[in-house]
Amino acid sequence: MPKTRDSGVTKDKGVKGKTLAPAEGERRAIRGYLGQYDRAGAAIYSELERGQLLWIGVADRNAGIADDLVLGFDGLVVGHQFKTSRFPASFTVETLLTGANGLLKPLVEAWQTLRSNQPAARIEIRLVVNDYPSTSDSPGNSPPAHSAAFLDDFERESHRSLQEWRDSSWRGLIDRLYRASGLREDQFEQFLWALRIVHSSAADFVLAHKLGVEQARLAAEIAALLPKLVADRCNKDRWTRAELLEQLGWNDPSRVRHLHQFPIGAHVQRNRDTELTLLTALRTAGQGYVALIGPPGSGKSTLLQTALATEPKVRLVRYLAYVPGSAQGVGRGEAEDFLEDISIQLRQTGLRGLRLKDNSLHERREQFGTVLKQAGERYRADGVRTLIVLDGLDHIPREERPLHSLLAELPLPSAVPQGVVFVLGTQRLDLAFMKPAVQEQAEQPARLVTMRPLERAAVAKIADALNLDPAIPRLRLYELSHGHPLATRYLIQALMGADESLRTRLLEGGLEYGENIDTVYASAWREINSDPEAMHALAFIARAEAPMPLALLATIVEERAIERALVTARHLLREKPDGWSIFHNSFRLFVLSKPRIRFRCH
Repeated sequence: MPKTRDSGVTKDKGVKGKTLAPAEGERRAIRGYLGQYDRAGAAIYSELERGQLLWIGVADRNAGIADDLVLGFDGLVVGHQFKTSRFPASFTVETLLTGANGLLKPLVEAWQTLRSNQPAARIEIRLVVNDYPSTSDSPGNSPPAHSAAFLDDFERESHRSLQEWRDSSWRGLIDRLYRASGLREDQFEQFLWALRIVHSSAADFVLAHKLGVEQARLAAEIAALLPKLVADRCNKDRWTRAELLEQLGWNDPSRVRHLHQFPIGAHVQRNRDTELTLLTALRTAGQGYVALIGPPGSGKSTLLQTALATEPKVRLVRYLAYVPGSAQGVGRGEAEDFLEDISIQLRQTGLRGLRLKDNSLHERREQFGTVLKQAGERYRADGVRTLIVLDGLDHIPREERPLHSLLAELPLPSAVPQGVVFVLGTQRLDLAFMKPAVQEQAEQPARLVTMRPLERAAVAKIADALNLDPAIPRLRLYELSHGHPLATRYLIQALMGADESLRTRLLEGGLEYGENIDTVYASAWREINSDPEAMHALAFIARAEAPMPLALLATIVEERAIERALVTARHLLREKPDGWSIFHNSFRLFVLSKPRIRFRCH
């Protein structure tokens, strides 16, 4: 810490011979600490917002005089010494660093201590003073020769070599600082590279870090916490980012509530025709909404995951209302989850946002509106478009059933800035709570893209990737599946587990896709329609949130019934080491749509 509070009477250095009452000394010390914590809070907030901060140190006993605030990054440690005045006045560099209370030697020792404790990191020392450099002194050899000119050079030429400084008009000053440092020449050169002198208005970290009103309020929350951390009985010097956020009671502002990565199988093939049509629609639409629609299993989510990442001058963010294999009804359809996750991801593309932490739906709406506006400003300034992919929207009213649907939060088309396009992935657009204006724009012919079937070659590649017998004609696969990706997969899986008789029946049309994936499910369901125990087995697997181990299922349903269910529906399921699950959500919905069977426990 910069100063320790004196007991008894203290000398006022500003007025010779004048003494101060003990209470006034305490008041000045407290004011100094409060100002120091305010600056530290602003610096910490700014670095939290940038997302690179790993840890902080406050009253750090491993940092010497630079213990007021230590910021830890990957490969960089920054120590701060705050020295501020209630009424700023001018200073000279020599007095500040080498005068009676000069800070050069203590700063050198702080630099050496941090280097010793953090040998793998680059060390930076920041001396922060709100006084302003003199323009009346002359430590240089040619005009302008004053302290203000030197600090201007020192800031702009922060990586000058020691010899380059000696070849400049500041040779005398540099040599005096070198002698006072007690360092070897090579060490002193490295110290100069590490030292930053922050002065005048730049010492106001709220202004220097360009914090708005809301950001400054959150920085003040951090400032209020810092003295409590120092006084804590744990007697710590440093806190990780996670520990700091926990002490603040904040969620990690860089961590989304849900993952938004759609899983892509190794056998998946690209749908080139639909992909090109979608890219054309996106490049034509200056702003607003574009929709990609198609039946279950047609490849919408796969295309949206793979087709947009390489678009030039685009920042891409995603929100998935449904992810295969993850639990449903956990908030993906909620407005708050959507607004928070999208705003976090938009900030991660380089937008500053309104503040780091939102406490209410109202604040999240404000944040969302702000980052959308900033995305529009980025497009006007740099030509960088922003694509916001919202996928699985049909799951929201059907399965998520949120208290406050994210669909109600989609901005009107007229409110979406130029350069910002929402891409809606859904089975249909007539969804509850979606604004009519959003639906109407997304349904315009130039903005509405419908999934097309896979090409014959793509169907053949899927069969090869899944190691289907080469003797099975790939053309027949295409004719039966009509190029529908999910129907193709089901047919191939059924053929791979079939004997010669069943294989012949399948290739004669026993599992033909009839333009509706439910025809495939109905075919399997008919096989067990008169087998209640087999239906029990499938119903349990469909309702399970996680893969169902067969050993566990066998405690509820007879093993022979499980075997019969697997014989009939194996191609519709997924087998993993930890159990069996439904391969595609459309089959889950098909099973759940059937009259509920009274489960019997054995």
